[in-house]
Amino acid sequence: MSVVPAADLDLVRSGASGWVDVRDDAERAFDAFVTARYGALVVLARYISRDPDRAEDVVQEVLGRVYARWSRIRGLDAPDAYVRRMVVRECLSWRRRRSSTEVPADPGALPVVRVDDGTAQQAERDAMLRYLSLLSTRQRAVLVLRHYEDLPDAQIAEMLGIREVTVRSHAMAGLDRLRALVLEDAAGPAARTEGRR
Repeated sequence: MSVVPAADLDLVRSGASGWVDVRDDAERAFDAFVTARYGALVVLARYISRDPDRAEDVVQEVLGRVYARWSRIRGLDAPDAYVRRMVVRECLSWRRRRSSTEVPADPGALPVVRVDDGTAQQAERDAMLRYLSLLSTRQRAVLVLRHYEDLPDAQIAEMLGIREVTVRSHAMAGLDRLRALVLEDAAGPAARTEGRR
């Protein structure tokens, strides 16, 4: 067996017939999965972790573990749901690990980085991210999985390792908190300072 240089691992020259892809079906299936789902997984991780850089790291860590077990994972009924669950759990696990070692900055004190795409939708997304960042980790995870991923309560409960009634409780509390935050913002700064007197 000949050794293929690292730069040519994916492709090997085969006589006059040109380049031949020597990756197996599992590797091609994994590549297709990552191509199709990477962006959505990063957005999911970003909503839960509140940190775009950490979201990328979480997804890459999870995909590294998925790649090592891809031949088994791709045979599951819903490999996408399994990988989403891994991302959610890694985000929650990271939050627990970090909470014992780091003190997070006040989200309100950090500058909000906005991408100027000229639409009101961007401002709404930024506001929603800011509001979500003020929820508890569980409330945020439940709301993102329920409203962004459109998952039923039973699947969210299984994914987070909690009961369905707890999912509904977190969803209700999270939505109540979001409503209060939106109303507080709509009232303006004067109403916020009056309420604190």
